Amino acid sequence: MCIVLIIATIAAFIISLISALTIMQDNSWDSETHRLLLFVGFIGGIILVLTYKMILSC
Repeated sequence: MCIVLIIATIAAFIISLISALTIMQDNSWDSETHRLLLFVGFIGGIILVLTYKMILSC
């Protein structure tokens, strides 16, 4: 169970990082794509926090 949580945490971190870097790198995109990437990054951040707390309790 702990291994699955660690993998999920790493995946959420990578997804959040990619979406944040994409927003910072490319300012010429339309606002809808920016909103989608922000949403994906936000969800990734929530998953990151939840799985991190679960890993600490392992």
